Amino acid sequence: RTILPVTIKDIATSAGVSVGVVSTVLNNANTNIGVSEKTRKRIIEVSKKLNYRPNLMARGLRQKKTGLIGVVTPRVDWGHWPQILQGIEDVLEQIDYNIILCTTEENLESEKRSLTLLRDKGVDGIIAVPSWQTFASTTPANERSHRREFVGNLGIYARLIEDLPIVCVTRELTGLNCPSVYVDGWKMGKLAAEHLISLGHRRLAFIGEARKDVLEGFIETARTLGVVIEKDYILDFGEEIEDGQRDMEKLLTLHQRPTAVFAIRDILAIGAIKAARAHGLNVPDDISVLGADDTIVATLSDIAISSVGQPKVEQGKVAASILMRMIDGESAQTTILDPYLAKRESTGYLKEGR
Repeated sequence: RTILPVTIKDIATSAGVSVGVVSTVLNNANTNIGVSEKTRKRIIEVSKKLNYRPNLMARGLRQKKTGLIGVVTPRVDWGHWPQILQGIEDVLEQIDYNIILCTTEENLESEKRSLTLLRDKGVDGIIAVPSWQTFASTTPANERSHRREFVGNLGIYARLIEDLPIVCVTRELTGLNCPSVYVDGWKMGKLAAEHLISLGHRRLAFIGEARKDVLEGFIETARTLGVVIEKDYILDFGEEIEDGQRDMEKLLTLHQRPTAVFAIRDILAIGAIKAARAHGLNVPDDISVLGADDTIVATLSDIAISSVGQPKVEQGKVAASILMRMIDGESAQTTILDPYLAKRESTGYLKEGR
């Protein structure tokens, strides 16, 4: 026997409300029909019980939308990208939107192909992490916000933004009418300095590919707290385990080595800890190591790494929510989120005599 699909009318009958009320709830329609929270929950429960699936093609034709969102990201298999993507999906699955996912590996040509593909597919909007080649930092020294100038595919973004809602996440398209969602880097540096200094450390080091806003927050906060970070203690290049090892090796050759190291990535912190141990040092008794981003590697290391974290899932959720409002014709602005501190085993109080 043929099983007919469940309709909005079926849900209205089961829930004891009108078809218009059901349509308002299931389509998130902005109408004059007032729906109480109790009624909304009842409609949602009935729709799930009846296994209701909306006719996306018909709805798309009515609303002149495809129900597709493009997501452009460097990759999805490490770092904070998987959790950001999860946040995006958490929002979109509630409104039956689907994702076309493109990864760029930070490559300009791949980024260009991805943006062109999504445009040609007719997506309703794009959530993008601009590639590093497009995203070149020129933060003024007196500016604490996340400001950037762009090269690379900036022109493509500028053309797309004229016709298509785009939201950037983790990185900002300065000068374009494009809202972004990212974590305050200056505050990340501030949290790092405050944490290490609160543990009694005064000889602080910074390692890793420089994020100017993070480094400035680290240096300025330390200075405010009475600690001057020496130039020899700042090694701002590299982002892999080997780079963390190399930087720590350099720090340990100094006449007076630092007692605490802030690594701009958790993966760098792992390398730094490895080098410290190779020199017979105990972490954190002999030297503290603090990571950043609070990725999964921070907890999988044999010594759990303290880390200044980004609210990753929240970034994805906020970006998706902003994009949907833009698709509905609303204006949107950049959202800057606060970082947090995850205290674990790799940082500890300064021992006497260190």
